[in-house]
Amino acid sequence: MAERNDMTAALVTAYTSPQLAAINEYLEAEKAVRAAAGILGLDADLMIAEAEGLARATTFSNAEALYFVADQAASGKREVNGHA
Repeated sequence: MAERNDMTAALVTAYTSPQLAAINEYLEAEKAVRAAAGILGLDADLMIAEAEGLARATTFSNAEALYFVADQAASGKREVNGHA
């Protein structure tokens, strides 16, 4: 049990509050992309890969790029995975 508490303490001190917020934001965005992909019949992993490429090529954060790709796919403004 002591090892588990030490590990938890190490994880808590390893990340700052902004880092934890960014991780949580990314996880929420990924959840939204997976939900949109399921509704639209698209491959969520390909949408996530597209968002990661978009984030590298722009000033978008990974989470912003995920939301952007999901929004564009849902609105039909952007082709994702070969689907309009």
